[in-house]
Amino acid sequence: MNIHAKKIEFALTIVSAALTGTAIAFYVTAGPTPAVKVVFFSAVATGLAFTAYRGLKGVAHFHFDMNFLVTIAALGAFLIGEYIEGAVVVLLFNIANTLETFSARRARHAVKALLDLSPEYAHVYRQHGLAKVHVKEIGVGQMIYIKPGERVPLDGRIQEGISFVDQSPLTGESEPVQKRAGSVVYAGSINGKGLLKAEVIKDFGRSTVSRIKQLVEEAQAKKSKSQRIVNRFAAVYTPIVIGISAAVAVIPPLLFSQPWSDWIYRSLVLLVISCPCALVISTPITIASGLSLAARNGVLIKGGGFLEEISRPDAFIFDKTGTLTQGKPQVTDFIAYHMPKKALHVTYAIEDLSEHHLGKALKEYALQQGAGDLKATGARAVSGKGIEALVDGKKYYLGNHSFFKQKKIYHGRAAEDVLQLESANKTAVLLGDEENIIAAFGIKDRIRPQARAVIGKLKEMGARKIYMLTGDNTKTAAMVCKELDIDQCYSELMPEHKIEKIEQIQAIFPKTVMVGDGINDAPALSRANIGIAMGGGGSDVALESADIALMEDDLEKIPFTCRLGRRAVALIKQNIFIAVSIKIIFLALAASGLAWLWMAVIADMGTSILVIFNGLRALRSEISNRSRFSRRT
Repeated sequence: MNIHAKKIEFALTIVSAALTGTAIAFYVTAGPTPAVKVVFFSAVATGLAFTAYRGLKGVAHFHFDMNFLVTIAALGAFLIGEYIEGAVVVLLFNIANTLETFSARRARHAVKALLDLSPEYAHVYRQHGLAKVHVKEIGVGQMIYIKPGERVPLDGRIQEGISFVDQSPLTGESEPVQKRAGSVVYAGSINGKGLLKAEVIKDFGRSTVSRIKQLVEEAQAKKSKSQRIVNRFAAVYTPIVIGISAAVAVIPPLLFSQPWSDWIYRSLVLLVISCPCALVISTPITIASGLSLAARNGVLIKGGGFLEEISRPDAFIFDKTGTLTQGKPQVTDFIAYHMPKKALHVTYAIEDLSEHHLGKALKEYALQQGAGDLKATGARAVSGKGIEALVDGKKYYLGNHSFFKQKKIYHGRAAEDVLQLESANKTAVLLGDEENIIAAFGIKDRIRPQARAVIGKLKEMGARKIYMLTGDNTKTAAMVCKELDIDQCYSELMPEHKIEKIEQIQAIFPKTVMVGDGINDAPALSRANIGIAMGGGGSDVALESADIALMEDDLEKIPFTCRLGRRAVALIKQNIFIAVSIKIIFLALAASGLAWLWMAVIADMGTSILVIFNGLRALRSEISNRSRFSRRT
């Protein structure tokens, strides 16, 4: 319902309340005169205007909700002469409905705050200076200017200027990040004190904040497992209750000569009390709150089902490079067997065509040593092993030792050097042609400072086993696993082998969580029960391939997300218990003839408001570190 209609409904509620008060006052002083009945009828008609419309519209689609049941109850009460009861029922329902609307609005505002991150206009230089241009009119490659204190309107790469940028609305980072020429800034982040000139790298529809908006909206549209079960139950339960209420109204008067008015009244009370409104809304309000809190903390969860699943994982599977390590490897050793300068030029030329993180380290090292004059052509990546390309018309290979074993040119001193590099917890990369190995590089990536603590937290919270899967060599992988206290390690894996290992692990532990960097781990992330990608500020691959994306590469967000899932599940269970318990109590009262219509409305709508407020507790940012995945040890 739009805002205009809500205002009209609120006005009608006030009019209905005034008419009800007037009618009751006249009823007490003058009795049920025709004029008093007209005032009562006016109060009921005014209060039911929107309620009856929504109820009948639902019935047309075989959906029996509280609006339909209250309409029947009010009209039924009026027909059997319970004028005060009918008017009070409508009044209480409208008041409760208004309170419910106001309380639910808090959750919507929390989501809206997330979705309204980027400004509508950006500053673009024109002939007469800076001009405001709508972000939808700005294309890739155009230059925008971001003033101090402004939100970044579009994803861009800085060309001029230095500033600290607050990325917390997107990533949850606690500290602003320094940005300078070459750095990427994301739409929705907040510029500090410096003026920045940036080249737009994504148009409005593809910007990071637009993708987050879309994915959050899609996530909230997806029903969780609990929500689907509750909705299926309500779809069957409501028609059955209507049938029972009809039987209560008809059978005692027909078969046992009981008074019609008493049993019709009881059936109306039963009908109102039995409405499953509170049960139906018990889950979605909690899920929406949880997804909103996660997004505000830099964790993008693609659906309520994943929020529920992450609360009780059996095992965690981690990629190594870029996940447990910082993903910023550096060349520590360069061993040339032939033509050292030529080796560096060839290495730069080949890696200039690659986006692999190890390749970037090799490229930067070669560039620092003066390389960069040669160009490579015909590059072909061999998944999990390396890359081959033509440089000056000659074929070269760049990759791990298994790549060169396959080419049958792995021998002699190079094999010894590779062994020493791997023993020092380094990754060895070889360069060679079709006849000889030309050079060897030692590359080392630092372990993330919080990795060991996060692994420990996950174990404390109930994870039964922690695995690491990597394409790196066995010795390096074993040293990382030992340092981080990881239970089991699988190394030298091709991408397809990672999927096989995940399937083997799933045969033992059905609920698995795979954590990867979102670039080369996409197949593995998709195969696990839940895939968590290290988003790196919201990379497209991370957003697309995983069920959960960490907008900042912070491993601490993993136990946070697990605790949030645990809390959401607990709140859902509490809400279902509240809704069902109150229903049972008041159904027993109704069956005994001890409940009245106004009590039924208060019980139903009061329960709805109660579960809404309880579900909104998922918006709280404080989550206990003592949460557990399960009771098992």
